[in-house]
Amino acid sequence: MNAINGTPSIQKHLKQMLNTTATHVAACLNKRPEQIGIDELVALRPRLKVYLQERHFKPNAVRGYCNYVRILVDMAGQFGWVSHRPDVTKEWEKILQCVSGRTGAAQVVKYAIALGKKPEDFTNIDLQEWRKLAISQGRTMRSVNSVAGRFRNGIFRAGLDAVVPNLSAPLGEYGQRLDQFPEPLRTEINRLYQWKTAEFSPGRRNKGRHRAVTAQNFQGFICRFYGFVSRVEGKQVSDMKTLFNEDSMFNFVNWSRNERQLRKTSLFVPLAVLNGVVKTYPYFKGVEFGWLRSLFDQLTDNEDDKSLVKEAKQRKWVDYDKLCELPEKMRRDAEQKYERGSKQYACAMRDILLIIWLLTLPWRQRNIREMRIGRREDGANIFKAGISDLPTIARPNWVMED
Repeated sequence: MNAINGTPSIQKHLKQMLNTTATHVAACLNKRPEQIGIDELVALRPRLKVYLQERHFKPNAVRGYCNYVRILVDMAGQFGWVSHRPDVTKEWEKILQCVSGRTGAAQVVKYAIALGKKPEDFTNIDLQEWRKLAISQGRTMRSVNSVAGRFRNGIFRAGLDAVVPNLSAPLGEYGQRLDQFPEPLRTEINRLYQWKTAEFSPGRRNKGRHRAVTAQNFQGFICRFYGFVSRVEGKQVSDMKTLFNEDSMFNFVNWSRNERQLRKTSLFVPLAVLNGVVKTYPYFKGVEFGWLRSLFDQLTDNEDDKSLVKEAKQRKWVDYDKLCELPEKMRRDAEQKYERGSKQYACAMRDILLIIWLLTLPWRQRNIREMRIGRREDGANIFKAGISDLPTIARPNWVMED
């Protein structure tokens, strides 16, 4: 920056914009400008973009400042800067070719090149650092893990694992299909499924009945857990009492967190269901499951997950007044783009109606399903059910007032 400011041939406006960009870069990296090496700017633009977006900069301003970062790097080269990172692009060419068809996997290669890492120096730790960087840029945990998996699978399926020797092999599918379970375990799990979904079941708590999709999700969790016990731990179990033991469950949770990088909330839900099942399902009567409650309580300490969820919600948040303006804008767009009576026009009107409906009834789908008109005794089928007092349900002031 001293060299730029001391060069008379550089336009005053450009100097001002580069100085402002340097200020934003310093704030983004939480460093003083003189502490920032030029190498740090090479891969900074995605992170700077998220930083500016979180501070509600306009899209044009965000694009402009990211472009000025590129200009800073280019001008640094003109002033004699030489990167300390070697050009390793050529060494990644074969890997880039084999992963280019896998959505997003090339991003990991570009990240490694920006770091100046050769394939033989790229490790699991580097891949984990890419995950953290991608999440900080606004990507979801699920999409980031999917991209990392495609990158790893592409390398090993192409037989290039010797080129990246410090990258561990993909685990692959570890779950086991229910029809592959031994007896009587398979029959016991089918009975549990029926017990959770039947209209009436002995011992089941009020509102403990599951819809088919919820029961299937829980059954999928059991299939994954059994796959871990049989394939990863190498144990043979044939009944549910043996399957759900303390050591295997704690090992599964630690493995899911450390190896598969699952969030606590992803484990919290199925274990909460399991905690309820072992308390009420007659099959488990007399079996001690106090350890499961201890594990369940530890998963409630999920501050990191909560912050990620909060950040994701903030990025999706739109002010209610702006949402109210959306149907009219969609109507004008539909009038301009589509002919009245066409399928596209009808679909646009449908979407407008749904948005108006959801703006009027900002509740859960259960509230909508249970709507009635008039008194319950009259048997009418559309009624605004009372707003629940549960603390987990958001109740904006305007909803309470209306």
